[in-house]
Amino acid sequence: MADRNATAAVTVRGLRKTYSTAGVTTVALDAVELDIAPGEFVAVLGPSGAGKTTFMRTLTGMVRPDAGQVRVGEDDLAALRGSALRAAQSRIGMVYQQFNLVGRLRVLTNVLMGRLPGMGPAAWLAGRFDRAAVAAAYACLERVDLLDRAHQRADTLSGGQQQRVALARALCQTPRLLLADEPVASVDPKLAERIMGHLRRVNRDEGLTTVVNLHTVALAARYADRVVGLNAGRVVVDGPATLLDDPTTVARIYAGTADEEELAVALPEWMSGSVPAGGGAR
Repeated sequence: MADRNATAAVTVRGLRKTYSTAGVTTVALDAVELDIAPGEFVAVLGPSGAGKTTFMRTLTGMVRPDAGQVRVGEDDLAALRGSALRAAQSRIGMVYQQFNLVGRLRVLTNVLMGRLPGMGPAAWLAGRFDRAAVAAAYACLERVDLLDRAHQRADTLSGGQQQRVALARALCQTPRLLLADEPVASVDPKLAERIMGHLRRVNRDEGLTTVVNLHTVALAARYADRVVGLNAGRVVVDGPATLLDDPTTVARIYAGTADEEELAVALPEWMSGSVPAGGGAR
C-alpha cells in the first residue's frame, strides 16, 4: 500500500459542482476534499446520483467545477485551458464502462490510439505510429493477456475482452494516473474479478495511482487499498478498505437508497438489511 504521507499524486480541495435543469439546481459534488498518494488504489463507492461519475470527470478535466481545486501532480485541471489542459489530460488514462472502442479496427490499432494525444498533427491525421509505439502497444496487450488477439477486429471480442483492450489502450498512454469509471458494470461476476485483477496487478507492478468507481462493495473490499464513499455529493467515508468489513460503514455510504435492485448488486446479502433510511451526508 502506498505511503499516505508521500507527496499526493492527486489533491482535491473544496470541490463543488452543480447542474441546473429547468430551473432546478442539483448539487453533484459538495465540498469534496481528498489527497491520493502515489501508487494508491482507491475505490469510490456510492449510490446512483451520489456524484461518482462527476467526480471522476473532474479528475480528467472533462468537467470544470464551480469551485475548488483538482490537482494531478503539478497540474491544476480546474485552472488549465486549451493546449495546457490537453497536455495534462494526455497523462491521465481513462477506462470507461462502455469501452469506447472502434469496432471495425484491429485490437492493436485501438490500443495504439492511446498514443494519439502525444503525436504531432500530421502523424495523427495519417495514423502513422513509430516502431516504439507499436512495440509498446503489443506489450500492453500482453499485460492484459490479449496478445493473441492483436490483429482481430475489436467488435469480434467478448465484452470482457473489449474492456481489457480499453485498459491496454489507457496503459499505452503511459499515464501517471489511471481512472476507471464502473469498468465491470457490463460484465458477469467472473469477468469482473478478472478485470479487477488486471487493474490491481498494474497498480502493484508499476506503482500506478489508480482510482476506480465501483458499484459492488465486495470488489472494493477485495482489491482496493482505500475506499471513498460518496453520498449526495459529499464524502461520508474515507479510509482503508477494511472499513467495509463494518456494516455501519456501508450503511453510511448507501443511506437513503430506496432502489432495492441497486442495493442487491452493491451489497453482500448479509449487509443488505443494515442500510437505514434517511440522508447520507455527515
